Amino acid sequence: MAPQFQLFYNPMLEVLLKQESITTKREFDVSLEALRGLAALLVVIGHAVKVDSHLDPTYHIAGPWQYGAPAHLSVIVFFMLSGYVIGLSNPKPIHTRSERWLYVKKRLVRLYPLYLISLLATIGVAALQQQYFSLTTIGGWLLFLQGLAVDVPDFNQPIWSLGYEIFYYAAFILVSARQWRAEYLAVLFLIIGLFISKLHIGPVVLASYAYGAVFWFLGLFLNRFRKSSKPLRFGKMLAFLLLLLCFERMNLGFSILYALNLDIKEIDTPSFYDRAIVFSDMSYLVFCLPLLLCFTRRSIWRKQWIELVAFGIPALYMVAYIASGKVHQVELMNTIYIPVACYISSLIVYARNKQFNDLGERIIEKMKPLGLISYGIYIIHFPLLFLFQQVTAFSGSREAFAVRLLLYLAVVIGVGYVLEMKVQPWFKKRLM
Repeated sequence: MAPQFQLFYNPMLEVLLKQESITTKREFDVSLEALRGLAALLVVIGHAVKVDSHLDPTYHIAGPWQYGAPAHLSVIVFFMLSGYVIGLSNPKPIHTRSERWLYVKKRLVRLYPLYLISLLATIGVAALQQQYFSLTTIGGWLLFLQGLAVDVPDFNQPIWSLGYEIFYYAAFILVSARQWRAEYLAVLFLIIGLFISKLHIGPVVLASYAYGAVFWFLGLFLNRFRKSSKPLRFGKMLAFLLLLLCFERMNLGFSILYALNLDIKEIDTPSFYDRAIVFSDMSYLVFCLPLLLCFTRRSIWRKQWIELVAFGIPALYMVAYIASGKVHQVELMNTIYIPVACYISSLIVYARNKQFNDLGERIIEKMKPLGLISYGIYIIHFPLLFLFQQVTAFSGSREAFAVRLLLYLAVVIGVGYVLEMKVQPWFKKRLM
């Protein structure tokens, strides 16, 4: 069946959407929330075990237990999910002033109250360490200008991505009104990113915004494809979740694109936030596209072949790893054991996805509550991480780290729950 190339308003499409409203709601509630929940959890874990933002400064994981959770890839998944969901929830063109205002109001009510609370937490944690910020810096944060006009706060580094989201939300108003094709915009932003990064025209951070827009608008583009009439494949979803756990570490495509020397290098721009997303990150498209196609149940030509490419990339990485002799480097090998275990598991589940369908459905259902509070988790986990670092008791060993990690995750999830289920509804009721 050919894909449906109508992104926004179409009378027949509207009828189909109404007919499938119950099914669509369940798919969004279950599958996409589960994906969003896992992505948020991976960001939290990735920061907790990272050397420069470690949960326990006196202990660092060593040996085969070393595992760098794919925090960066998870943020990229967030971008694609955001583009997809915005297109899904705004199928009609935004033309009138009242429609624009309603769209902006919904976005700000969704983001700003919890964002403001996270900024207060950031300022409070910094004050505990006798660090203070100028009114100009705080004003820049209030306007989502971190990384553009003011520095990203050390005590809440993940909020760098929110400025990107605001830019894409604003761009969508024009895209929706003019009915511009999302796939063309993705290509345009890719070219813009390359142009800025190679010629160093203007602030180089704009190249990062452009590369991020490629993922966001391709997520939007997925709305143009027809939903499959086949039932949800929870076994296949489970396989993709396992692949998510290892793909960032085993992405051969990143190494190939990096060798093209098209990235903004650290030696040229020391700040990570000026190059948060680089050209080599385009290699993640071979994973992110089939991931979202699976979770959204969208039909596309040669969909299975696209999936096979995604699952084949880590295998090629291992071949290259062995051929290069890196298997003899103990320190490097210690970082690959867990990703390889996740990869082998993903292959087994993918090959036998029908047998794993019930297990996959149970896991997806269990992860849905985490997705419902994913924004709260994302926005508050870094200030809480710094608070945990101040507690020196019960630290310095593997057992202590495991306990601290479990306590930290419990606190982050608990605070995230309060923010999303108690605080956010309170604001929404009064502002909408």
